[in-house]
Amino acid sequence: MSRVCLLLVCIWSLSVCRAYAQNESFAGSSVDLLSDDLLRAPVNMYDKLRARSERGTAQQLQLAFLQHQLGKQAEVSASLSQLKPEAMEDNLGWQTLWYFLRGATASKDGQYEAATTALQTARAHAKAHGNRRLWVLSTQELAFNEALQERFEDAFTLLQDAYNTTAPQQHFELALIEQTLGGVNSYADNYAQALAYYQQALKRYQSLAYPTYIAETLQGIAATFRYQQEWDLALEAYEDYGRALTFQESVGSRFYYHYGKSLTFASSQRCQQALGEIAVALSLSGPLDYVGELFKKQASCAAQIGELALAEDALRNARQILTRSTGLDDTLWHAELIKIESDIALAAGDADRALTLFKRFHDVTQRLHIHKNSERVLALKSALDSARKDAQIEQLTQQAELQSLQLIANEAERQRSMLLMGGAVLILLLLIALFFYQRRRARLLYQLSVHDPLTNVFNRRHAIAIIEEWLNRSSHQHGGFCVLMIDIDHFKSINDTYGHGVGDELLVAISATLTSSLRPSDVLARFGGEEFILLLPRTQIKDAKTLAERVCVDVAQTFIENVRGERLNRTASIGLTNVTTTSDTLHDILSRADSAMYEAKAQGRNRVCVASVM
Repeated sequence: MSRVCLLLVCIWSLSVCRAYAQNESFAGSSVDLLSDDLLRAPVNMYDKLRARSERGTAQQLQLAFLQHQLGKQAEVSASLSQLKPEAMEDNLGWQTLWYFLRGATASKDGQYEAATTALQTARAHAKAHGNRRLWVLSTQELAFNEALQERFEDAFTLLQDAYNTTAPQQHFELALIEQTLGGVNSYADNYAQALAYYQQALKRYQSLAYPTYIAETLQGIAATFRYQQEWDLALEAYEDYGRALTFQESVGSRFYYHYGKSLTFASSQRCQQALGEIAVALSLSGPLDYVGELFKKQASCAAQIGELALAEDALRNARQILTRSTGLDDTLWHAELIKIESDIALAAGDADRALTLFKRFHDVTQRLHIHKNSERVLALKSALDSARKDAQIEQLTQQAELQSLQLIANEAERQRSMLLMGGAVLILLLLIALFFYQRRRARLLYQLSVHDPLTNVFNRRHAIAIIEEWLNRSSHQHGGFCVLMIDIDHFKSINDTYGHGVGDELLVAISATLTSSLRPSDVLARFGGEEFILLLPRTQIKDAKTLAERVCVDVAQTFIENVRGERLNRTASIGLTNVTTTSDTLHDILSRADSAMYEAKAQGRNRVCVASVM
């Protein structure tokens, strides 16, 4: 029996050590300033603090934080101006919250460089003070500030660091990280992942009953549907967000509600409704870059309905905001101003100027798109997703261990003699259950790591691993091995004309067509946006060419229907190469297949070109 007791002590010690290891650098109190009362009843606390004739430093900072939460940016600046960091030098917690609020306010005013400086200072102070909650708040606000400037790599790096060092039981801090991950993924056009993060954050906030954060997360979900061009879903989500704002009564602002509906109406070409909502939103107080976005949509809609004077005036206002906002000069925000200017020129009958401006807009957006989807950013996304899944497994493991230990402790008080035997059996069963559970999760994680989430075919990483494995084996010397690089022709025009949702639907249909032609040993993978790779082991070049030509025909006959009943389809250009010698490298194979594919495009598309080796 003494061995059983020792086992129980070891498991308990392991849980304590894990929790300590994750929080050893954040040992100080994290709720002195941001208590549950403040987060659960923000309006009530706001009224109480504002009614006080005299407020100490902590109360003044709490009031400023509530003003920040309720969208009262002008009041935040006024409250902060009454406090100076020098007067708070003996309290790092106060200084941390002051710098956090300064940074968040600067970001909403479009002063991104000043926001970065203040938020980095807040992070450093929070870590020195050992205040985990303020550190996570500062980190997620800094990451969001980076994403607003389209520096997605930096944003994902910050959030990965925060996620990896946050304990599973810190639900508010995890929700903050997940909410921000939703926003950053949404800005990076990764909508499915954004919605998954937002839903996870929403569940946590609802369990905590923090109304401000519940509303903010619903706003993020609505904005993601808007970015995804799901207009009706976006409008429904904005109504959910509007209902969630009722907790703030007449104290808070409804700017973001009208702002979101304005952009949804404008983006879905309902310009009359959009202009009305824009007028309401502009009458309210909002962040500078959001106001600039409203002016952009006002200019675009006014140009569409022929109100050129209003369009010119709105464009001028948007440019003035861009001039005042540091960090937006080389972003999509700036590129959209060029597009609006082109639309106004076209509406005014100046077709040459409109074409020149549109070409410039196209060049800028292409460059920004390449930067946004760089391999480094995608790798950071993947690493962060893996870390999140690992953290969830760790959380479930710790919860199971703690529940088991609590059960054993309660049973010991009632019947000590039977607990020792029963506890040992229970722990053994738990360990067995955990073993099978973790093995099942490991299998699931492996499946997620090798498949493309949209088309459900294999992903680029798996295809490259298959080629490298084949090159390391000698069996390819006794049989052919061919590689097809398949690129969908003029696919970008589908996204530009009908939206990414329709483009995704066509990609799914094409991948299903390609899959239907495969043998069990063949491997199909999505290699890039609209690019696929097909690996054909034990296949000679002649047979591979026959298969590739059939694929061309099948892809050309694959179509989908949009909401107007139009049939949408595209052809494919295919580059084919074979692998016959051990001197071939991965780079050689992909280069030959790529070159052959581009040759197919140069010859007129919808064809197969071969780059074979002897």
